[in-house]
Amino acid sequence: MDDSLGFYEVSTKEKAYFAVRLIVSVVLYALIIAVIGAMVTEGADGERAKATFLIPAALFFFLLYILRNGLFIGLIKSFSVKLGEKQLPEVYKIVSDCSYRLGIKRTPNVYLLQAGGSLNAFSKKFFNSNYVVIYSDLLEAYYQGDKDAVEFVIAHELGHIKRNHFIKELFLAPSAVVPFLAAAYYRGCELTCDNIGKFFNPKGALSGLLMLAGGKVIYRELNLEAYINQEKTDASFWRWLVEKFLSHPNLYKRLLNVYDPTMVSKFKVSASSKPYKYDTSEVLEKIVDADKADYSRYMPK
Repeated sequence: MDDSLGFYEVSTKEKAYFAVRLIVSVVLYALIIAVIGAMVTEGADGERAKATFLIPAALFFFLLYILRNGLFIGLIKSFSVKLGEKQLPEVYKIVSDCSYRLGIKRTPNVYLLQAGGSLNAFSKKFFNSNYVVIYSDLLEAYYQGDKDAVEFVIAHELGHIKRNHFIKELFLAPSAVVPFLAAAYYRGCELTCDNIGKFFNPKGALSGLLMLAGGKVIYRELNLEAYINQEKTDASFWRWLVEKFLSHPNLYKRLLNVYDPTMVSKFKVSASSKPYKYDTSEVLEKIVDADKADYSRYMPK
């Protein structure tokens, strides 16, 4: 039973950019089919030969795609530790429980990967199998007491599987020819998955994103208000522009997306468990103003 339905929110940006990419892809698919059809039925022998060549070329790229992803999965299985009921069962249980509540029929294959200090995780689909790979430093944070943050990150990655982002991307591939469109869609998907992570652990949404910003220890000392206000103090054309090339939104936008004033008072900033001491209503007003900033002013005249 999918008891998450109706609770987490799909980002409006994901919806909008998916619709645009779908329209563009359908138009391009139709155009390709029309061109091939014209070459076969009305063209000269040379044109027919070109059209015939397109079929094995498409098959070649498809096989190349399978080979690339198959090798990637092989690397994961070769250099990672598979989690289960006898291997870090408490972490595997989080993945299993979240999967069940999201309506994912089979718990994904879960692996622990040592990634040189990187605090992250990722998910992937290969044929009918789903994979969630968690970097070891993130799990170190879990065993040091930061369970909320890790649960948020895990639920975020399961969100990609729940939303079928990997399958959709295959069908939307032609629209990638439009500059910046695919990246904008990816950023919308990330916001949706943050919403799913927040659905499972609202407190972990704040600590998890701050951990990505400051690390698994230093993040406890970060001032949420000061970090969000960095949006104004560091505003520039170049920061606005670089995001257009990225698959993930700026962290301050992700924090704004999951921000809940009622959770800030419960958020712990240090090992001594001292709560933040500032007016949450004032913080909310500031970050809402920041989100409405007009970045077009940075565009060259």
